[in-house]
Amino acid sequence: MISLEECDFLDSTGIAAIVGAYHARESGNRRLAVCAPEGQVRRVLDLTGVSNNGLVFENAADALAAAGDRVETQFPDDPTEN
Repeated sequence: MISLEECDFLDSTGIAAIVGAYHARESGNRRLAVCAPEGQVRRVLDLTGVSNNGLVFENAADALAAAGDRVETQFPDDPTEN
């Protein structure tokens, strides 16, 4: 899950990262959820169509409820920490 709660700016690089993560999760039968976008960030998600496919939720609780056990809520260990 990607929380955008404290994000106040999103550009094409951020959109590309979200779309890339979405495709990577879908190919593994997992679901990516993006939650809590506001202001400019929400407008960018809407304008680019990212929010039109059930990927974006108002808050984390809604995202988790919709995704069930198909959403990852933890990230794997950072391989650079060895």
